Amino acid sequence: MGMSDDEIAEFKEVFDLFDYYSEGTIAEKDLGVAMRAWGITGVTQDGVKNLTDTYAEKGKINFEDFLEIMEKKMTDPGLSEDTVLDSFAVLDKEKNGKVAEKDLKHMLCKMGDFMESKEVDEVIKEFGNVDGDGMIDYKAFMNNINESCQIFS
Repeated sequence: MGMSDDEIAEFKEVFDLFDYYSEGTIAEKDLGVAMRAWGITGVTQDGVKNLTDTYAEKGKINFEDFLEIMEKKMTDPGLSEDTVLDSFAVLDKEKNGKVAEKDLKHMLCKMGDFMESKEVDEVIKEFGNVDGDGMIDYKAFMNNINESCQIFS
């Protein structure tokens, strides 16, 4: 892909924020935070651990490796609509295209990038279309979020 000079300069600014001692490295524990500061979401602890196992030397990541990581993450296609639907299907006990509100709330509060209970309530209220049985049509839920946030192209 190759990055422009402007992109490299922007990455250097983010990197420098976490290079606390001006050593030209950041601590591996700061990698996930630096990635999120750049706007890369969905960074899990396991994902960061895999990256640091590959790139970190003595618990530190240099700028060259940071650039390589960021370039890979920028070109990562991320989640697909099918992947998200498959994730919802795991909670679809009746195989009818619906998930229980309580199950969705549990998943969003306890798995992956945790959300606060209040945040989940707001998302469900805004996008969920909960029926009288406390069930959410997950395809409609996902489509409502996508219309608002443009997650999928």
